[in-house]
Amino acid sequence: MSNNVAFTSRIVPINSLDFNKITSRISKNNFSDYPWTLNEAVVGRDVFTSRICDCTCVVLSDGQKASLLHLNPAQKANHIMTDMIKFVTKNFDINSKDLTAVVVGSKNTKPSQGVYNNWINFLTSYNIPLTILKNGKTPTSVAYRTDTDEVLISNLTISNALQNKMSRKEALSSAFEHIFIANSDEI
Repeated sequence: MSNNVAFTSRIVPINSLDFNKITSRISKNNFSDYPWTLNEAVVGRDVFTSRICDCTCVVLSDGQKASLLHLNPAQKANHIMTDMIKFVTKNFDINSKDLTAVVVGSKNTKPSQGVYNNWINFLTSYNIPLTILKNGKTPTSVAYRTDTDEVLISNLTISNALQNKMSRKEALSSAFEHIFIANSDEI
């Protein structure tokens, strides 16, 4: 993966109350909502979604703007990568050294793995620095804020861990079965 990144994203596990406070200041137009297809993907300076379970959530940022795709594996259209790639190339320079990604979600079912693997293969084929938070133990909410270059991650497991005085890193580790943090990112 490329190490020529102009900025470092911060992965910030936070409790649900703080997540809701922060996202209440983000326009609802930048919320990716049900039925979680490409049609509900959002692009803006700040973007967010909630209730990621077996879906795959992809956050892309070039430091100037971000996109968030919350993709339900039960929707057949979400398995068509040509449409997803068109969306990405319409909104970003796919070869930019500033482009980074965070992938959250997925479960160990064939449909869920199909969407997830398509995205992992696509992002790695372009050497886009990638952080992965896979198989969340409870429904997860994600927000990205361009001004602070932060990916906010929240779910019940993280909230409980933070309430029990666990570190942010421990809270994140307790909430997902598989975690890979890109060299360009930090917790």
